[in-house]
Amino acid sequence: MLRVVHLSDFHFSKDSKRDFELYCIKPLIEDLARINQDKKIDLIIFSGDLIDKGGLSFGQEKIDLAFLEFEDYVIKPILEELNLSRDSFLFVPGNHDIDRKADTERMEKALNVTLTCTEDVNKYIDDDDLTDGSKRIIKFKEFEKSYYSGTRHDISNFASTFRFNFDGLRVGVSCFNSSWRCWDSDKDKGKILLGERQVENAIEKLEGLDLKLAVIHHPLDWLNQFEKKNVENLIHKYYNLMFCGHVHEGESEYKTNMFGGTLLVSVAPANWSGGIRSDDRAYSNGYAYIDYTSDKVVLTNRTYFHTKKSYGPNIALGNDEGKAIYYLPNTTVLESLNSAKEICETIRNEQFSQTSEHLLSFRTETLAPKEINKLFVLPLLTTQLSKDKQKIYTLDEICSLEHHTLLSGPKESGKTILLDKLMMEFTDNVFKYKKIPVFIDLENSSSRVETEISRFLNIKIRKVEELLNNHEIVLLIDQLSTIPKIKTKLNALNRFLEEHKSVRVIATTTSLISSDIPIEFKSYSVLSRMFSIQINLFKSKQIRELTSNWFSLNPHYNNPDSLDEIIKVFNRLDIPRTPLAVSMFLCIFEFQPGISPINNSVLLENFIEILFEKHAPKEMFSEEFNYKNKIRLVSEIAYLMYELNDQNKRINRIQLISFIQTYMINRRFDFKADEILIGLEKVGLFTEEFDKGEYYLSFRFKCYYSFFLMKNMTFRSGFKEKVFSQERYLHFMDEIDYYTGVKGDEENLLLELKDRMLEKFKGIVEAYTPLKNLDSIFLNSNNILAANLSEEFLEVIDTTKDDTEDSLDEINDTRLEMSASLQVYSEKENMELTPYQQIERSLMIVARVLKNTEETTDGNLKSSCYKELIHCSSVFISLVRLLLEDNKSQNTDVINDEVKLSEIENFLIDYLPVGLQIFLQNLVSCSKLYVVMEDDVKEKLNSPNLYSELETMISILLYSDSKSTANLKYLKEFLKLHKHKYIKENLLMKLEKKMN
Repeated sequence: MLRVVHLSDFHFSKDSKRDFELYCIKPLIEDLARINQDKKIDLIIFSGDLIDKGGLSFGQEKIDLAFLEFEDYVIKPILEELNLSRDSFLFVPGNHDIDRKADTERMEKALNVTLTCTEDVNKYIDDDDLTDGSKRIIKFKEFEKSYYSGTRHDISNFASTFRFNFDGLRVGVSCFNSSWRCWDSDKDKGKILLGERQVENAIEKLEGLDLKLAVIHHPLDWLNQFEKKNVENLIHKYYNLMFCGHVHEGESEYKTNMFGGTLLVSVAPANWSGGIRSDDRAYSNGYAYIDYTSDKVVLTNRTYFHTKKSYGPNIALGNDEGKAIYYLPNTTVLESLNSAKEICETIRNEQFSQTSEHLLSFRTETLAPKEINKLFVLPLLTTQLSKDKQKIYTLDEICSLEHHTLLSGPKESGKTILLDKLMMEFTDNVFKYKKIPVFIDLENSSSRVETEISRFLNIKIRKVEELLNNHEIVLLIDQLSTIPKIKTKLNALNRFLEEHKSVRVIATTTSLISSDIPIEFKSYSVLSRMFSIQINLFKSKQIRELTSNWFSLNPHYNNPDSLDEIIKVFNRLDIPRTPLAVSMFLCIFEFQPGISPINNSVLLENFIEILFEKHAPKEMFSEEFNYKNKIRLVSEIAYLMYELNDQNKRINRIQLISFIQTYMINRRFDFKADEILIGLEKVGLFTEEFDKGEYYLSFRFKCYYSFFLMKNMTFRSGFKEKVFSQERYLHFMDEIDYYTGVKGDEENLLLELKDRMLEKFKGIVEAYTPLKNLDSIFLNSNNILAANLSEEFLEVIDTTKDDTEDSLDEINDTRLEMSASLQVYSEKENMELTPYQQIERSLMIVARVLKNTEETTDGNLKSSCYKELIHCSSVFISLVRLLLEDNKSQNTDVINDEVKLSEIENFLIDYLPVGLQIFLQNLVSCSKLYVVMEDDVKEKLNSPNLYSELETMISILLYSDSKSTANLKYLKEFLKLHKHKYIKENLLMKLEKKMN
């Protein structure tokens, strides 16, 4: 066993020498003597700030005297008491151990502008000339060299290295110089330079030793950003223990890392005259000693008690004895982790770069970052633990969950990029999470999970079973659903998980209303037990963060005022708060600051104009393959993919070039097909994949495919008739959304779609008798939340004014929350939809088209469609409740220690009306429907016997949320008329946020 004492920050001063002797050194030596009797101390490590303020208290230019006094008053008494040799006391320079006046301010400024990259710092260290701007450290180095003269150790101007042998344990210590660039202690953080070369030189001198210790005054987060990551990686990879000081607060941390090693970090508290009588236990005087064995490290924390004039256990940093115990992985575990590290290195090299292609900024001319780590913004990840308790998850918490997890959210809520980020987190922290990630796009995968693991990790298929036996795997599965073409894969996945119990799944799926497990998954034994977490669409906070990241490299917008103005423009628009939609808006704003897209279709159209450079000067020349030509060609390509009926919506590259060439010949164009295709790829329209010896192209984003397929409706009358036909229209949700959004006045289509919706719901109501009385379905509520809801309560809410940024964000978040999304491929026309899916889709398409048909002159049509939409939506949500109640009794599994699934389902079932209102808010929230909404509310309140209370409540909440300036007069009136308890419960559920 090796025992090391860790001391730091004594700030020895002539002014307080007597206090220091009595209350610092004397009790410390007494405590060390008792510890040494228990087990002999082998090394004393001192992590800087031997003296105070460059020895100023000893007189001008007397820093060398201060060091000698420190040796006499501190080092010698400790070594004599413990009977240790001179070289058993190791120390490094701190920011108080330098002579700040030795270098001129001019020289300091010169080094600040020249030492700005790793290469320049390395050259400076290689030159090894302290007189060239580092005179401040010379006196310390002279003392160090004098102190260790006659020993066998290597003392240099930067890192000094020491080699020991303790009963066969070969130990090396690197004492690093992190103070050679200290200048202003209040401003040094983020400016400290250690130097890659200093670390590499030290590592080389400790080669072949069993245990390696690093000593540095400053914690690594004080290093300059340009070298911080690389220096951290080197220390984490090659050292076992690291000792720091400087912050005067004790701490320890045990890290496993991606470099095949483990690192214990000890940050020692100060032990100086200024902390003798401190009441702040966090900064009280103290120290630590470390016992190292082959299987564990025990760090014992000691703190000074002035009333006793002695040291005792620091229980704030350990157990009742002040001990923090860290167990080391054995050889077998280390071999397994090192093997996992190698696999993750392959993932990093082969997969990380591909994730950037999922970003909108990739392959566009924008100045925005094109790497996930520089642009990624974490959405709110939540789960409802109970009716009044919600859990928000961090990435680390998601990675640390031990059960299968389903991340559900609306379309384009960033599910794929979230999985990309999780894949990076698992890969970069394999020693922490001890899991190897495998990303699977379920829609485009094979039916065999082992095959996907083999492909992603680039290992032979016969090695997969061995991998599964020796390592823990986490499957990151994108696009989990129960559509027919995926059902076979779900069955295979379910069987695989039943056979491999140690494999964990984090999957994404599209969900519209809540984070509950979709009803369709309940029939799968494993999937039905997944822990469900909701991916929420961006709130104002996330939009600000993404905006800031987007413009971080753009000097025109990288300032608070410009960012605030951009966010104000976004908040005025009726476009969704999906990551993709926000990114499109930011890209459009970057190139055309004055533009304001009015809906999804126009937003996407504006973005395509930027991709194809519609407004570039060259567009005016007829000899160019211009914007109009590109739109028509890409629309034909989308139609070709549709005709090919490939489930992955892709086309062979050679086949596509041939198609483009034929296209050009038929039009007598003299453009080369391969050059045209390369041009489309350069702007990021397509993505390429290699499969079975062939190259295939598909649209980079699914919304591109739907948008360009929609364009065919303008010049292919037969295709338009097919899309709108009774038999097929529910398979073309996005195409119809884009078409009506661009047209803006398709009132005949709106009328036809409304009639189809009514016909489908008529059959449902006839089949389910309870649906004829909607209010009766919610009578048996499990929650008592609104017993005291009254008109006085609403008065308090209505008169509460708060103009803070948070309150304004809340208004915008409520108004635009969960806006309509952009992403869904058209499916195969012969795909069979269940009756449940048919009514859901018929409802959604009417809502989208109603919002898009803003230019119709028939106001009565708008009102009629809106009224029927509210009614059918109320029927739909009532049906959902009936189905959930039927299913609830089948699942009583415990999700975690806090809440049972049945409790969550009760909550979701009872508050489905509020969920429905938010769902409709997705689809129809639009300033140009405010009049229609208000008229609908007035009619329902004036004729309460003609409508269910469910419909009236949803109408009122929709109007109140959509029009942020609306007061609560309609809610007050409704409160006097309602008869059912569930109405109060849902109203309070919706309104209680306004009181917080």
